[in-house]
Amino acid sequence: MKTMYTAIILAAGDGTRSALPNKSWHAIAGKSLVEHCVAVFENDERCAEIIVVAKAEDIKTQAACFHERVDAWVEGGPTRTDSAKAGVEAAHMPHVLVHDAARPALTNTLVGRIVERLVDTDAVAPLVALGDTLKRLDDAGHIVEDVDRDRLFALQTPQGFKREKLLQAYRKASSAHTCDVTLFRAVEGGMVAFVEGESRNIKLTTSSDVEVLEAILHDAHRKEH
Repeated sequence: MKTMYTAIILAAGDGTRSALPNKSWHAIAGKSLVEHCVAVFENDERCAEIIVVAKAEDIKTQAACFHERVDAWVEGGPTRTDSAKAGVEAAHMPHVLVHDAARPALTNTLVGRIVERLVDTDAVAPLVALGDTLKRLDDAGHIVEDVDRDRLFALQTPQGFKREKLLQAYRKASSAHTCDVTLFRAVEGGMVAFVEGESRNIKLTTSSDVEVLEAILHDAHRKEH
């Protein structure tokens, strides 16, 4: 029996660090970031529902462009946690995958790993090992020690959850968090399972990331054809 889920794409952020006026709707390789994300979930037969969380003004201008590809549009809140909660509350499947629109290069392979692991756990997220040498600095900016990177990883999205377990964590939370796994661990104190992430699944954070994502998505498009 397939594990059916709702995909929740978060596109309500300001994206101030990227210097792009409306990051989630910025076009890369011929499509907006949101459209790239929607296309991946569209191609997964286990995805029963796609919800996009966005600003009210963007819903007015963008929703019609997606026709029936998106099942529901939800207005985001003042924080990422508020936006994610609104999306999860609107979901109808027992499992949810919460994904940042700023990561348009996710793949169906990655989604599959997350969904498969979600069968026997309440929460799961992808991790990638850190490749750079890490140093710790003192207050004066001097290197004081090397940091062992063998146990350090970068957290990505999509992050998968049993919907009711995540809603329970939202109800208990007293403050916003940078991601749902962080909130889940802080509030519920439960174990979170991890799967291998993908180096290509980078987040558009600064303007320099646009060029990297252009190359990744153009290459993916070329291989598909």
